[in-house]
Amino acid sequence: QSDCETFFEGVWSSWSPCSATCGEGSKRRNRRCFSTTSLAQVEDRNCANKRDHFNQNQKCKLQDCPVNGGWGKWTMWSSCDQSCLDHPDNGGETKAKRTRRRHCNKPEAAFGGKKCEKDSKFKWLSHEKAEMDKPSVLLRRIRSLEKWLPHGARKTAS
Repeated sequence: QSDCETFFEGVWSSWSPCSATCGEGSKRRNRRCFSTTSLAQVEDRNCANKRDHFNQNQKCKLQDCPVNGGWGKWTMWSSCDQSCLDHPDNGGETKAKRTRRRHCNKPEAAFGGKKCEKDSKFKWLSHEKAEMDKPSVLLRRIRSLEKWLPHGARKTAS
């Protein structure tokens, strides 16, 4: 007799595999409604009216995803290296050098991701884990010896 029939929820199924192999994903499980008389599966509404009574979802994370490294912006050019200036007696040209660097930190490689690819056009600085732009050389003709004399000094004829 169906008037005396009662119903019960079955056991939860096992959780499904995580939907993502890395990073955040989700997993789910479900259960169904059964008749106590026939033990057959029946419509879920016989046990409850809400779907979440029969279905559960949960966040999951198996591991972090690899993050490949990326080059950051170049630093500003350094000041000129004044120790490399030639004296006017040596032809009057100056070769002032300056440099700039970039680091592999936008982002840093993580969780097995690839490091930044080094560019052979630049010098690798292993102690900084950075590339240095080869020195920019500034050439300037020094017009007169007066540029090298202290302020207010005068040239004398020899």
